[in-house]
Amino acid sequence: MPSHSRRALLLTLAGTASTLAGCQSDIWSATNQTTPSTASGSTGTTATPTTRTPEEPPQEGIGGDLKDRPETVWPTPDRGPSNAAYLPAGPDFEAPPSTAWELAPVNPDEDHYSPRYLQPVVDGETLYVVNAVIYGTNVALPETQYLRAVNTSGEERWTAPLSAGDSAPVPSLPAVHEEFVLVGLDQVLGAYDRATGDTVWTVAIDGGVHSITPTTQRVIIRASRAIVAVADGEKQWTVPFETYPSAMAVGPETVFVGSSKRISALDPATGKRRWREDLPAVDGGWGVSSVLAVPGGVVVRQNSGHVYAFSSAGEAVWRTQRRNGGFATDGRSLYASDADSIRSLRVADGSVIWERTCDEIPGCDGTIAVRDIAATADTVIASLADGLVVGLAARTGSVQWTTQAPITIDGIALTGTAIYGVGDIDDPLLQLTT
Repeated sequence: MPSHSRRALLLTLAGTASTLAGCQSDIWSATNQTTPSTASGSTGTTATPTTRTPEEPPQEGIGGDLKDRPETVWPTPDRGPSNAAYLPAGPDFEAPPSTAWELAPVNPDEDHYSPRYLQPVVDGETLYVVNAVIYGTNVALPETQYLRAVNTSGEERWTAPLSAGDSAPVPSLPAVHEEFVLVGLDQVLGAYDRATGDTVWTVAIDGGVHSITPTTQRVIIRASRAIVAVADGEKQWTVPFETYPSAMAVGPETVFVGSSKRISALDPATGKRRWREDLPAVDGGWGVSSVLAVPGGVVVRQNSGHVYAFSSAGEAVWRTQRRNGGFATDGRSLYASDADSIRSLRVADGSVIWERTCDEIPGCDGTIAVRDIAATADTVIASLADGLVVGLAARTGSVQWTTQAPITIDGIALTGTAIYGVGDIDDPLLQLTT
């Protein structure tokens, strides 16, 4: 079995994602930003809020109800085309959840490779998850990667081997679309039968599949130098990009793409570019790390942690800084994190609604270090370092519960009754529930 240090090296060499962190300069500040007061909370209780209650945002501008979100599925790793990471009828725990089951990853060759689950998606009673086989510079690509279907009770339904000739790089994250599970392996987008794991169709994607975003009418693919639309197993349109499109989100009427230090808006039916805006060059990394479609606009984060909001027409709405972790939103509040806190920001103007620092969260040691974040109508769920998972009241930020998972969770998926998570090399897929 490879050592933990060598596993970490292999993981880095394999190009898997890691969370950017670090101190950021205070170049931008949010429009009309207020200084929030804080309230301490304790595990399993709701503290009396001392932060101001969020008001309804104005009708004009950006922000509003996410009316187009389904209520029972998590079809992409960030739940839906917009990357909202929001499940209104998600788990509502009256007591701290605990680990109900664990499922170890498959490893075909313990002497050469290390296995790792990638972030799962869940639809109905089934989770779909890539069981990656990690390699490195001095370790040849494996012959096979794996896509697995697992019941929400923890029982395996099927395992489908994924191969690209005589070798197989790490696949893309999966996505659910109609009766298929979609996965990209190198330069091939594959559709697999959800009931059996059998291959139904494939489409060649030049430059490789980096992410998959299913919508009602088409599937949008982010490749190394292009955005590609696929419908009924056939390419519909392709839009080339001069630089790597590093992030993408799809709103009801727009495909938003971050590339280099730009944000572009495309027509989802034709791929025609509607507008493009340059982001400022800033210290700490000006490349786009994430894009979140919100009602009436888009929120963009650079590698530096600077965040910008634009209207659907490309007009700048607000900007702020020091947001390094993942995003989640109910359309009105934007839940984000930095090295010091978890915050709720008003989508309409970027102002702070509430803030929770590490010393206000039982079990948090040192810094917040959020690994992933998701939200329900009532709760913001964040996985922190060292296996700590916390539930915060969505309106006030008070601590509702904390629990200790057996792994540090890097990828969250939700259903109405449970949290599902994956971690690092050799870590299991697990379920947290009460």
